[in-house]
Amino acid sequence: MNKLLLILLATILVVTLVFCSCGKPEETSTPPASETTTPPATTPPAAPTATAVEIPWNSACDYEGCMARVTGPVVAVEDMGPGVPKILVTLGDKDKGCIAAISYDDKDKFTNPAIEDFMGKEVAVTGEVTINQWNQMAEIAVTDPSQLVIQTAVTSSVEITWEEVKDHVGETATVTGPVIKVLDLGQGIGKIVLDVGDEEKGPSIIVAYDYKDKFTDPAIEEYNGKEVAVTGKIGVNAWNQKPEINITDPSQIVIK
Repeated sequence: MNKLLLILLATILVVTLVFCSCGKPEETSTPPASETTTPPATTPPAAPTATAVEIPWNSACDYEGCMARVTGPVVAVEDMGPGVPKILVTLGDKDKGCIAAISYDDKDKFTNPAIEDFMGKEVAVTGEVTINQWNQMAEIAVTDPSQLVIQTAVTSSVEITWEEVKDHVGETATVTGPVIKVLDLGQGIGKIVLDVGDEEKGPSIIVAYDYKDKFTDPAIEEYNGKEVAVTGKIGVNAWNQKPEINITDPSQIVIK
């Protein structure tokens, strides 16, 4: 009898244990929510804003690594196609000029005017000057229409003497003073330089060979010894650190 009672109690205990283990909800561990990071919002690169020296297209190679505003006529507009997704706007000379390179990613920004409308126009392109490793031409990456503009007539309401030029670098002004020297630097450099006021401290007026044929009445050499007023953007020569103004039209220099 006692043996039977023990068996019965053992059976009840086993059933109870099984019931408890089955009825207890299974514990599950919820993995911690993974931390998610939202990447910072990106904005397209803005057009260069650093002060840029103004130079003609045939001087661009001398300013590698500098911010510059390069001026000249557009002689070619070439779509390189999907293989090289760029449109090249060439200033001055097809083989030796300065290239404004527009990526396919940015070409749709250029609507007024369209890129092809720059052909034959006098333009200014602003940006950092690099050297194209394939053709050794000066090149500026253009990502915004504000970097490539059609030139209009140069005017200024600010008139200063040649002694004051050093204090107005980066500005457009009318500079007055006597031309004391006219120097043709030859075909290799392709510039004519007019020194105003003082050969060492005064500003230089630069006429690139591309524009010298415009200056016929008077001819460039006839400005020597004359008191003149020159209008343009004042830059600094990278070689001798003198102030300089590049002019492209006879209307920018007048005998007083």
